[in-house]
Amino acid sequence: MVSLTPPRDTADQYAKIRQYILNGNPRKIRILAVTSAGHGEGSTTVAAQLALSLASNPALSILLVDANLRKPDIHRLFQVDQENGLTDFLRQKDFHTVLKKASINNNLSLLTSGKSVSDPSEFFNATDIEQKLIREAVKFDHVIMDCPPVDAYPETTMLASHCDGVILVVQAGETRRELVLDAQEQMIHAKVNLLGVVLNRRKYYIPDFLYKNL
Repeated sequence: MVSLTPPRDTADQYAKIRQYILNGNPRKIRILAVTSAGHGEGSTTVAAQLALSLASNPALSILLVDANLRKPDIHRLFQVDQENGLTDFLRQKDFHTVLKKASINNNLSLLTSGKSVSDPSEFFNATDIEQKLIREAVKFDHVIMDCPPVDAYPETTMLASHCDGVILVVQAGETRRELVLDAQEQMIHAKVNLLGVVLNRRKYYIPDFLYKNL
């Protein structure tokens, strides 16, 4: 299991991203999607650590959403039940009944993936995300959405299009440049606000943020 208490130098890097989200962008970033170019890049860990970093400010209320219905992991990281989550809410369950609190930080609420669906892309396409999830999400100061890899699944750009910004996670020394460029092109085509790239799993620390020149 990935530790939710990162080393000091790693925590400092997340603090830099937090500062950028709170003060470094002229456009208010309330809802943020975290995705990756391909599988196994560590985007779920980045999403979780970023949510915890934001929640370290006692004045902020943070929601972490597991929108990766292909390989949900938020429930495992925070050791809560997967059931009764996002899919259940989108199927008409009351929003407040599906929220869970992160025991590690009371400012952080969790929306796990919920009951599995056979085709996540079709499920999201058939659901009015804008009217349901986004309407409820604005009750929080910031929302982090953990999304599946953008190059692998079509629902990611659709989900990201409802967010104020997107962070792309890339694994240092592993992810092919062509894959990253293709992911970038897909997001540009979908008119998604790509804030930058987190270079994950570097030798000395993670992550470095805002690699604008891919």
